Amino acid sequence: MSIITTSLTALAIAASAIAPTGAAFAAPAPTPASAPTSHAQTLSAPAGITSVNWFAARDKVVTGHATPGTKTVRITGLALAPGAYKEGAVAADGSFSVNLAPFASRAIPLSTLTATAVGADGALGGAVNFRVELGAKPAGATASTASTALAASTASFAAKKAASSIQVNPIHVGAATISGQAPAGTTEIAADVFGSTVFGEVDADGSFSIDLDDYSAYALVGVTFEVWGSTADGSTLLSTFVPVTA
Repeated sequence: MSIITTSLTALAIAASAIAPTGAAFAAPAPTPASAPTSHAQTLSAPAGITSVNWFAARDKVVTGHATPGTKTVRITGLALAPGAYKEGAVAADGSFSVNLAPFASRAIPLSTLTATAVGADGALGGAVNFRVELGAKPAGATASTASTALAASTASFAAKKAASSIQVNPIHVGAATISGQAPAGTTEIAADVFGSTVFGEVDADGSFSIDLDDYSAYALVGVTFEVWGSTADGSTLLSTFVPVTA
C-alpha cells in the first residue's frame, strides 16, 4: 500500500512541474497581416482624330493625324453596303493613311465621310466628319474638316461641270458602258471607277465609249463616275462628274 501511495505522489509532483496548477496556456501569436500590394493600372490614351487633310473627289487615299493610342482609322460614309468601311494603319508619329481603293469613286463629290479612330483594344474612339471636296486644295484654304461653305463649293462644282467639254450620256443602274462626246482631237478617254481607271475608245470626231466590264455591277444609285480625257499634246480635259440614276 505504501508503494502505491509513493508512486502516486511522485506522479503528482512530476505533473506539477510540467504544468503548475492555475497556469494559463498562451495562445499562439497571430501572424501579422501582409500589407496590401499596390498594382498601378496603366491607362492607354483614348483613340481620337486630330486632323484630316484635304480630300477631293478622285483622290484615293485619306490622310491625317490621330492621337497616341490609336491603332487604325476607319473611313465610313462611302456609297457602300450599310456598315461597310475602309481602314488603314496609324504610324508611330500618329499619321495615318487609308486607301479607299477599289471604292474611291464611291466618295461622292460634296458628300460627307467620317474618320473614326480605333484603339489597340478594338474600341471605337473619337471621330471627325470631313467633306469630299472638288479639285486641289486652294492656296490658303483650311483642311477639309473646316472647309469652305457648302454653297461656295456647290457653285464651284456647277461651274466646273458647265465648263467641262466632255458630254456624258446618262448612266443608269447596271450600265455596261459609259458613252458620250468629247472635243475633236481627244486621244484618250477614261473613267475613274471605284478607285480604278478604266480606259475607253474615242473616235476622231470625239465620240467615245468606255466598257465597264465587271464594274457594271457597281453602277448603283448614289455612285458618281468621273470621266476625263486628254489630247495629243498631253493637255488634260476638265473632268465631268456623272451620278448614276435609276
